[in-house]
Amino acid sequence: MKSRIVLCFLFSLSFSGLGIAGGPGESAFNEGLRQHDQGMLAEAEKHLIDAIALEPTNADYHFELANIYAAAYDQWKRDPKRSQTEEYLGRAAYELQQAIMFRPDFLAAHFNLGVVYKKRGQYEKAREQFKKVLKQNPDSSPAWMQIGATYEEQGFDDDARDAYLEAKQRDYTNTDIQTALDDLEMHQSEPEQTRGGGLGAGDPFGMFDQGAQYSLYQQQSAQGYQQQQPAQGSMQQALPAVAAMLVQQFMNRRAGNSLPSNSDEE
Repeated sequence: MKSRIVLCFLFSLSFSGLGIAGGPGESAFNEGLRQHDQGMLAEAEKHLIDAIALEPTNADYHFELANIYAAAYDQWKRDPKRSQTEEYLGRAAYELQQAIMFRPDFLAAHFNLGVVYKKRGQYEKAREQFKKVLKQNPDSSPAWMQIGATYEEQGFDDDARDAYLEAKQRDYTNTDIQTALDDLEMHQSEPEQTRGGGLGAGDPFGMFDQGAQYSLYQQQSAQGYQQQQPAQGSMQQALPAVAAMLVQQFMNRRAGNSLPSNSDEE
């Protein structure tokens, strides 16, 4: 059994005081954030769906809805009575793809989509997303760590070591990176069938755990990103037909298939 401090966090917009101003969905969005902060995921989902119905091209709304599905996956992934846990990963991926479609340089959405792909075993697609983060920010040690983790899960130890060393070069004092390197060296001597799945596999600090979440705005501040604000108005004016189509598809796909509310969990 691996013992690993996991560097496998999910960026989140969910923290007190954040709001996206200036749009008709703002009130529903802020209420969704509040409900999410309180752990009321079904209620948060409903408010985010309402916000997206009003502003279907708002990348932040799709991003936050993806975080709600990620939290739902984390909350219920170990419950054998839950049959929809894997579906939550699919929903999270879809919303992140929407966020990226409307804001192609949305680093946090690329990063999170990479984490979702990694969790689903889609390692090549995961690396593509992490490399898009690195294209804009080559010094992102979390992206290098995630790339290393995908290689390690596939058993490509040399590639994993190279990626971890790239991360260490950029964040030398981070003890988690050295732990990953030490664990990789130790587990190289294990029989193939006993080896774990790299960072986050079967670990209580898995990618969607609340304690592992990381604020997008904290990360931007720490790594010198400029806070990205969506150009909602111009996008909506340019894509009215697409927006209308997305609203219809969005509502049809969600009808009768929402998260269970807190009262339904017993």
